[in-house]
Amino acid sequence: MKRTLLFSLIYLTIFATTLPTLDSWQVSRDEQGNIVIDAKKFPNGMKALADYVHSVGLKFGLYSDAGTKTCAGRPGSRGYELQDARQYAAWGWTT
Repeated sequence: MKRTLLFSLIYLTIFATTLPTLDSWQVSRDEQGNIVIDAKKFPNGMKALADYVHSVGLKFGLYSDAGTKTCAGRPGSRGYELQDARQYAAWGWTT
C-alpha cells in the first residue's frame, strides 16, 4: 500500500493535483447509515489519509456511486447522498 501511494503521489506531482481513491474503499453501512471504510486497506481512516494528502499539497477525492452499489458491489450513495456528503466533508474530501 505504501509503495502504491508513493507511485500515485509521484504521478500526481508531475501530472495532476488530486489523489482519488478508487472503488472498494467502503465495506458497509453502520446502524446509523454511515458508510464504513475498509479498515484493512485504510487502517488509519480516511481523515488521516486526507490530512496526509493535503500535507503534500494535493486534493483528496473519493469514488462513490449514485446507485445503491458501486461497480465492485460496495455500498453506493443512493438514499444517503446528504449523509455521505457530510461524512466525506468531515474526512477532508476536497473534490
